[in-house]
Amino acid sequence: MNVHFCVEGQSEIFHEQEFEDITPLLKMKESGTLLTFRDEQEKSCFIEGRIIKTSFETRLDSKREVIGQVFVVQLYVENEEMRA
Repeated sequence: MNVHFCVEGQSEIFHEQEFEDITPLLKMKESGTLLTFRDEQEKSCFIEGRIIKTSFETRLDSKREVIGQVFVVQLYVENEEMRA
């Protein structure tokens, strides 16, 4: 399943990834696991946060037929500088 990651209160998707099983993400939400996203080239952290909300988003075409579904993960980011 395609998973979109965004920061709470922002509509911009900062990371998108395909997962065969989303169960680990649900367990991370329950346990309050801190997720860190790093820039591969700079090896630096650009976002660090905890999963606070998850939802499914269904995409429809103009005939209102389902064309796909994504799992949306919203992160709570404590560090204000990483929210921008």
